[in-house]
Amino acid sequence: MELFRAPFAAIFLIATLFTASGASATAVIDRATGLGSPSVLIDFGNGLFPNGTGFTNQFAASGVTFGSNYEYRTSGNQLPSLKDGFLFPIAITAQPGSIFFSSNVSDALFSWRTNDSSPTTFQAYLDGNLVESIFSASTDGTVPLVSGKFYGFEDILFNEIRLAVSTHNGYILDNLQFNVVPEPTTLTLFGLTLLGLGAARRRKKHAA
Repeated sequence: MELFRAPFAAIFLIATLFTASGASATAVIDRATGLGSPSVLIDFGNGLFPNGTGFTNQFAASGVTFGSNYEYRTSGNQLPSLKDGFLFPIAITAQPGSIFFSSNVSDALFSWRTNDSSPTTFQAYLDGNLVESIFSASTDGTVPLVSGKFYGFEDILFNEIRLAVSTHNGYILDNLQFNVVPEPTTLTLFGLTLLGLGAARRRKKHAA
């Protein structure tokens, strides 16, 4: 009986995941805390790379890459007391690149600050298509980045976040965290396997 119940749980989960792609996202704006137990958490370490290293695919193995215009920093005039690693514009006038996830995610948050109170625009995309989620928020950098100040999206299916700043005075990205969505194909195969095992067990019982 337990074997027979499991596929329905898998099928229910698959349906939930497909439904998520049409749901309305929760926009996270200037929140002090991140995700409770994320699949992946990247704090960019302390001195993992030399200051000024161009940053794109250094965390590809963790399921995320970055568009152009970022560099790795562990210190700077903007935040001289911040010693842990973070991402900074490769040039002060550069727009931030996208955050690309190698698998679909349901939630992604990150600490984000700018050097003035002008707004940043955040957009979530799925396979190059804009998800019905876009917001602009003031991201003033007067509050230390280490205190949190998370932005991002929750409760929707996406694999890219695009960012745009309205002025060119610099920005800082840190503490990226996200939840990976299990592949529906894997769950489907798992459910079919369990159904086959259940059917074989019933045939064996009737044969006896």
